[in-house]
Amino acid sequence: MTKTSTPTLLIAGLLTSIAAGTAMLPSIAAAQVFQDGASHQMSAHQPRPTHVEGHIAFLKAELKITPEQESLFATVAAAIRTDVQDLETSHQQMIAAAPAQPTAVQLLERRTNLARLRVGAEERFLNAFRPLYASLSPDQKQTADELIAQRGLN
Repeated sequence: MTKTSTPTLLIAGLLTSIAAGTAMLPSIAAAQVFQDGASHQMSAHQPRPTHVEGHIAFLKAELKITPEQESLFATVAAAIRTDVQDLETSHQQMIAAAPAQPTAVQLLERRTNLARLRVGAEERFLNAFRPLYASLSPDQKQTADELIAQRGLN
């Protein structure tokens, strides 16, 4: 197994879960990280950020978005794309600035910054998703609820 830095895995986990059209939101749980550097794994089933368009299309198909809901869904898709882009930019910046052997304080600072990114992304998504959800039929809402629940989001 190739060793990958902790910030790389954490950001990658955030990016992959955002890119997962069914997850729609970032989650640090997408990456299993051991702070001691002994082992780093990413779940093999996590999609790559480069597949975001496919996951947006999947979400649209699963929710059976109607022509009347297109503009609301477009806002959700834009929020997902923005979150992925913002996290990718932050990821690149963190990689460039990451020391080979970060201190405990640096690790905690990274964790705090990742939490801020996650909260911002979740709020952006929620603000975009709320009006779409309100427009969904009962069957569509049930599908949305199930898709969110499958990813352990509440």
